[in-house]
Amino acid sequence: MKRQLSEREIYYLNAFKRLKDNGQHTWNWSAFCFGPLWMAYRKMYLLSIVTTSIFWMLSYFLCIFREHFFRAIGGFGLVYLVACLTFGYFGNYLYYNLISQKIREGYHKLERYSPTSIPAILLLSCGVIGFLGLGLIYLSDRFILQKHEEFLSASKDNFSEQQALKEELNEETLLQYLNPSRRKHTATWITYVFCFFLCVWWYSKGLKIQNLLVNMSLFSSNKSKIVDTKKDKNSSS
Repeated sequence: MKRQLSEREIYYLNAFKRLKDNGQHTWNWSAFCFGPLWMAYRKMYLLSIVTTSIFWMLSYFLCIFREHFFRAIGGFGLVYLVACLTFGYFGNYLYYNLISQKIREGYHKLERYSPTSIPAILLLSCGVIGFLGLGLIYLSDRFILQKHEEFLSASKDNFSEQQALKEELNEETLLQYLNPSRRKHTATWITYVFCFFLCVWWYSKGLKIQNLLVNMSLFSSNKSKIVDTKKDKNSSS
């Protein structure tokens, strides 16, 4: 008995079929609206890190050229719009390549593996420490796959299944990979919990550093006021 497919599974099934048969791109509204966040959710970690870093650099230059704020904000808006249009048009193509690689590596055969990651969205907003968390999630996925391959290689009865790991993307393997009913592995949950406490520690440390900088600035401003007051008294006398 076949399971009932979700709307997203049907969408990607049709989009990938057009892309594979005719090379026809289809529009992805999630990629257009959320860009790097969508990439992180769909486990395109490297692309999400690169695009987020580029946006941060553009924001930094926007602060540098604040004297020409309106020109800078217009240029940044134009670049952001072009980037969003690119994500929307090529998003399915990028995801197609990722799933093709994942299927060749055998991720669709794992019983406890999730094709998406909600914590990755939160990690992407945590700066450099979030990038480290994404790397840890990627390594946990590789660990799960390695343990599965070791189990199959140790079982002679599963030799044919081990050979079937190296498959290509088709309707069957795609639905196996996108199956949302698969539970997460214990290693994945451990990684999520570790990343959560890592981000909490990072934010608390960042707040302490911010308070320290504020106190230092207040101290320097008060010191300058005292010096100015002394100079005024000396000049008046």
